[in-house]
Amino acid sequence: MPTYTVDELVQKMEPQAQLDRALIRRCIDGLGLYAAGIAANERHSKKIDEMRKLAENLVEYWGLDDYGANEKASEEILGAFDEKIREARSGGAVTVDVFQTAPNVIYGLHRYGMDMVVGRGRDTMGEILDMGDLMKDIAQEWDFESDVLDNLTARLEAEVREILDGITLPGQSVSGLINAGYSIEQGVMFENGSGIVLAQNPDAASPFVTWRFGIDGEGSRWYEWGNYFSTESRAKIDYINRSKDYMMQYSVKKVPFPTIDKEIAAEIQSFPMPKSCNVPVKVLTESQPMVTVTYSEHSQLRGVTKMPLYLANTLFFEADEKQQVDFIQSGHTGSPYLKTDFRIDYTINGRSESYSGQYDVGSGDQTLTEHILDHAEYYRNKEEHQQYLADKGADELESANARYDFVINELAPFFDKHCDISKDEAAALSEAMGIYDAAAGNPSEADTPRIAYLDSVVEHCRQSRAALNNTGLDGLTEPPRFVAAAIGYKPALSDPSVTPTDMYAYGYGWEGMIPLGKDRALELFDRGFEVFRLYEDGTEGVAKDRTDITEYDGLFGVEDSAWVKPKHEPPIEVFILNREKYDKGETSGKWLTLPADISTLYDLLLHIGVDSPSETAFTITAVRVSDNHIRDYISKHDSLDELNLLASHLSDLEDFRA
Repeated sequence: MPTYTVDELVQKMEPQAQLDRALIRRCIDGLGLYAAGIAANERHSKKIDEMRKLAENLVEYWGLDDYGANEKASEEILGAFDEKIREARSGGAVTVDVFQTAPNVIYGLHRYGMDMVVGRGRDTMGEILDMGDLMKDIAQEWDFESDVLDNLTARLEAEVREILDGITLPGQSVSGLINAGYSIEQGVMFENGSGIVLAQNPDAASPFVTWRFGIDGEGSRWYEWGNYFSTESRAKIDYINRSKDYMMQYSVKKVPFPTIDKEIAAEIQSFPMPKSCNVPVKVLTESQPMVTVTYSEHSQLRGVTKMPLYLANTLFFEADEKQQVDFIQSGHTGSPYLKTDFRIDYTINGRSESYSGQYDVGSGDQTLTEHILDHAEYYRNKEEHQQYLADKGADELESANARYDFVINELAPFFDKHCDISKDEAAALSEAMGIYDAAAGNPSEADTPRIAYLDSVVEHCRQSRAALNNTGLDGLTEPPRFVAAAIGYKPALSDPSVTPTDMYAYGYGWEGMIPLGKDRALELFDRGFEVFRLYEDGTEGVAKDRTDITEYDGLFGVEDSAWVKPKHEPPIEVFILNREKYDKGETSGKWLTLPADISTLYDLLLHIGVDSPSETAFTITAVRVSDNHIRDYISKHDSLDELNLLASHLSDLEDFRA
């Protein structure tokens, strides 16, 4: 085998190094065109800054100043990059020879990623994957399709997986523990009672997640600050980084991961992020605006990826409140604000867009959407800022104000509506889950209409998201409404072949109408009921004779007042369970009819194994009411005393009516 001196090795490698440097120069030139395309549509974008920083890194990493006789190559290369941005912002056309430029950019980024694999390995795993994601983004933006692209990105991902396979993850493997539908697979515990876990749910929109978790003084386990990912590699990298950052920040040592009783673990199902959000996992759909934190001085916000805006709103709000309290309790030491850069990816008018901004955690900005609106309104109306823009030129003033107006008049309402839809969906799912829990998974026939209605609400929410993304607020339809007659009792003359959900989908939405099919309509008409023909535009007409029914192919109905409601139907019923047993996974309990006296309550509590009327000893998981008008004003979270008092008033009112 021949041997070489160091100088001889360098001499032999130089031709390849020169080829690499030439490729990187062409890659940077293509990145400038990509950034210019962004600048032409969005004058100030975080993505442009990221491309500029990447160009600087490439120049420095590949030593382009040392290439050839030009010792100022970096000034020339980066100057050309900046000039492309300036021309695009001034209205110049951005012309890209895709078939010439795209391969240079893709191969250049791949070469950089592979060199990081060899040179820095585990310290740059996230950056290596970033190169693959950027390659895909540029190819998509330029409509460049190539099998080579898939092979190159797959190779980068494979290299990162190989690096991860050679790393021992912090903590230990975990089995038998489930949270929010995710199976905990790895966990590390620290001496202060907190830890980090890595979990997976193949059926979730984002199959991988890392959480911070802990055990409180009563032995209950909690989970918070979830970072969600689409790939296992990203999740493992985040798990490693979070574990390392936590140890450094709090100067704590690792301790053995706690043994967890499988029976209890299987029942830990509350959604972990954020604490105040008890949101079913089903609300996580890809059609929502997704929030990614690109940089944060707040340790618990770092690494947040593709979190639904609905959840991010609450997460940022809670982090902001906590930072204010922590700053005061610390005696006003340290920074009062922690800067956090974020990006929201969304679809509006059928186009994929993104919004980038900065949120100062601890400044009292409240929710993320409120911050976005306040920021736009502040700069749109601040005289000094308007003058600053005017001094830069009429085009600058017009462009900036157009962006502010878009945020104020279109984007902020768009985001708010998305959040409202998610809240409605979460509420419907939570109520449905409560009904199933209360009935031990086997709801009664009396619950069927309510469950059907809740299903229609969830479906309407998901259809509304798609409409909102494609046609905006104008494309939304009225949500389904629940017919009062369907609550708590079954009408003696109802038509089982047609439900209120069918009627709403048909186009008729008045809640005072009970839907009928043709056969039932004829039967009730012959019995003397006033039958209406229902029209798809939301109107109705009286059927004057049988022909009006037999020759009409739409839906029919009779007014709610035609049904006879039982006089002494209980106003409110609650499903009560033993809290201690419920926390261990038991779901058996009993319905209590309100109003109830103390003796009746004691008898029921003794039946479910509770010997004290204290509300800490039992829990309410479902509520049934007989009057639709009060349903929106009560919930299972109200105290039993409040519900009992309300039921007493309703009962007195029914007696008065009778």
